[in-house]
Amino acid sequence: MWWERVLPQVDAYISVHVLEEIQKGDRTAAQKRESACENIPVLERRTDVDKLAKEYLAKAGLPDIAELDA
Repeated sequence: MWWERVLPQVDAYISVHVLEEIQKGDRTAAQKRESACENIPVLERRTDVDKLAKEYLAKAGLPDIAELDA
Protein backbone atom coordinates (compact mmCIF):
# COMPACT_ATOMS: atom_id res chain seq x y z
CA MET A 1 0.00 0.00 0.00
CA TRP A 2 1.26 3.46 -0.92
CA TRP A 3 0.85 4.87 2.59
CA GLU A 4 3.03 2.17 4.10
CA ARG A 5 5.65 2.12 1.34
CA VAL A 6 6.13 5.75 0.32
CA LEU A 7 4.92 7.95 3.17
CA PRO A 8 7.80 7.08 5.54
CA GLN A 9 10.26 8.24 2.86
CA VAL A 10 8.83 11.73 2.28
CA ASP A 11 7.80 14.87 4.13
CA ALA A 12 4.10 14.88 3.33
CA TYR A 13 1.79 17.87 3.74
CA ILE A 14 -1.83 18.52 2.85
CA SER A 15 -3.77 21.71 2.26
CA VAL A 16 -6.95 22.92 3.92
CA HIS A 17 -8.60 22.21 0.57
CA VAL A 18 -7.67 18.54 0.86
CA LEU A 19 -9.18 18.43 4.35
CA GLU A 20 -12.40 19.91 3.02
CA GLU A 21 -12.51 17.46 0.13
CA ILE A 22 -11.89 14.33 2.20
CA GLN A 23 -14.80 15.25 4.49
CA LYS A 24 -17.26 15.04 1.61
CA GLY A 25 -19.30 12.03 0.58
CA ASP A 26 -20.13 8.93 2.56
CA ARG A 27 -19.56 9.65 6.26
CA THR A 28 -17.89 6.28 7.00
CA ALA A 29 -15.52 6.66 4.05
CA ALA A 30 -14.83 10.29 5.01
CA GLN A 31 -13.89 9.23 8.54
CA LYS A 32 -11.44 6.67 7.13
CA ARG A 33 -9.85 9.35 4.93
CA GLU A 34 -9.63 11.78 7.84
CA SER A 35 -8.06 9.11 10.02
CA ALA A 36 -5.48 8.30 7.34
CA CYS A 37 -4.47 11.98 7.21
CA GLU A 38 -4.52 12.78 10.92
CA ASN A 39 -0.72 12.82 11.32
CA ILE A 40 0.02 14.77 8.15
CA PRO A 41 0.72 18.47 8.79
CA VAL A 42 -1.66 20.97 7.19
CA LEU A 43 -0.16 23.83 5.19
CA GLU A 44 -1.27 27.34 6.05
CA ARG A 45 -3.33 29.10 3.43
CA ARG A 46 -1.34 31.99 1.97
CA THR A 47 -2.59 34.80 -0.22
CA ASP A 48 0.54 34.75 -2.38
CA VAL A 49 -0.04 31.08 -3.19
CA ASP A 50 -3.72 31.75 -3.91
CA LYS A 51 -2.70 34.53 -6.29
CA LEU A 52 -0.19 32.28 -8.06
CA ALA A 53 -2.82 29.54 -8.43
CA LYS A 54 -5.26 32.00 -10.02
CA GLU A 55 -2.58 33.16 -12.46
CA TYR A 56 -1.78 29.54 -13.30
CA LEU A 57 -5.45 28.77 -13.96
CA ALA A 58 -5.81 31.80 -16.20
CA LYS A 59 -2.71 31.02 -18.25
CA ALA A 60 -3.43 27.30 -18.48
CA GLY A 61 -6.98 27.91 -19.65
CA LEU A 62 -8.42 25.63 -16.97
CA PRO A 63 -12.05 26.00 -15.89
CA ASP A 64 -12.91 27.68 -12.58
CA ILE A 65 -13.89 24.30 -11.14
CA ALA A 66 -10.20 23.35 -11.19
CA GLU A 67 -9.29 26.18 -8.81
CA LEU A 68 -8.74 23.93 -5.78
CA ASP A 69 -6.57 21.59 -7.80
CA ALA A 70 -4.22 24.41 -8.79
